[in-house]
Amino acid sequence: MAKTNRQEEIDKLTEQMNESIKNYQTDPADEMELLDSLSRFKDYSVRNTMIARAQYQGALGVASYKDFQKLGYQVQHGEKAIYILAPNIQKVFRDEKGKEKLVKYANQKEKQAIQAKQIQTRTKVLNYRRVPVFDITQTNCPPEDYPKLYPNRPVNFDFDGTDEELNTFEKALYEYAEDINVKVDSGKTGSVAKGYYVPATNEILLKDSLEQEAKIKVLLHELAHAEMHNHKKMQTKNPELQATNVIEYQAEMTAYVVSNYIGIDSEEYSKSYLANWTRKEVDNDIYIQSLNEVKDVSFGMVDNIIGKYQHLNQEQSVHQDEEIAEKLNFLTDSKGHNHYPKLKEAVLKCKTIVKVNSGKSFVDYSVELEDPAENNFQYRIRTEKTKTEIKQKWTKNLTGENWLNQDIKTEVLRRKPQLNVDNPIESKPENAQPFKDFVQEQSAPQPKL
Repeated sequence: MAKTNRQEEIDKLTEQMNESIKNYQTDPADEMELLDSLSRFKDYSVRNTMIARAQYQGALGVASYKDFQKLGYQVQHGEKAIYILAPNIQKVFRDEKGKEKLVKYANQKEKQAIQAKQIQTRTKVLNYRRVPVFDITQTNCPPEDYPKLYPNRPVNFDFDGTDEELNTFEKALYEYAEDINVKVDSGKTGSVAKGYYVPATNEILLKDSLEQEAKIKVLLHELAHAEMHNHKKMQTKNPELQATNVIEYQAEMTAYVVSNYIGIDSEEYSKSYLANWTRKEVDNDIYIQSLNEVKDVSFGMVDNIIGKYQHLNQEQSVHQDEEIAEKLNFLTDSKGHNHYPKLKEAVLKCKTIVKVNSGKSFVDYSVELEDPAENNFQYRIRTEKTKTEIKQKWTKNLTGENWLNQDIKTEVLRRKPQLNVDNPIESKPENAQPFKDFVQEQSAPQPKL
């Protein structure tokens, strides 16, 4: 393509982007769709995300033709490419006359000086070129596989918004605030404001009447301020990026991206907040700069906060399982002492078993478990497994933790820890049979009729 035509195509893409910015700056709903795209297009700049959306509304995730082929997917026949801009980045330096030159054009003397670090180099974007990409929806990838390629949440992260999860998430936010040296207090704000951040002292005050979910959303907003608008950073910012409408937009957009990525529904809250700041009178470049900072800070917060959330979850899970084991009298001896904490990682063998009760979808068995020191514990376990499944599973080396998880009462208590379950310490039934006989009985071939 001729250089003139290439520049015309680049100008056309840029103009499409600039036109779409007008909608983002005046319509909170459009802006939130853009933020959703930013959270999916992690590897693409804000500018390229906007350019892609201007050509293909509702894009879920883009990649090159070859990249999709490497993943085992084929672009559907007749689909038109989406074009984004790839920078031509080169290393440059200044010669003896102060003239900027490409490193690849340095003479022998200059190359030696560069290698000896006597001449400093830097990277520079010389120009841009159009690069064709396609959206996942333009391929033969089945819709159920979209989340695998472009997950809306981090991998191995579950969050359903239960009271317990919200409590843990709130703790993670406070730990995050402590890490970045921000003090968080609750009290009277002296106005209708639900909270505010004080750059001079690096403190956040939250209104003490906030309910938990509102408190989390406000805290995310103020933490975004603390990350982007603290005293040190504000001193180096472009004056246009210090305008109230810009910094409030940045804080709420960051709060929305983090909330949405984690799985906290804040769409209506954020849309209402952003509606109060519509018609931002800022240049397109300033708007893109502000969004670039939002994207960088959002994913930094997501990675940090989720790490803390998962660590807290692991600690709580261990503590919760110990409480459940005690409540169910699992590995409790005849004197009432519970041994689960020291046996949760020990392999326990099933010595005897007998069915003692059954319902439509479960069976209760009284089992005798033996620890490595040959101490025996009787326990009533409830299972949905068939006898064949029991044979396959319970003959394996199950730890105390594994055995606790075999009991469906454990799952119920994890979801509803306030429940009281009547599961007294078992006495060994007279008709209990050795587990090995129980297994062999199920393995015996059925006689032909």
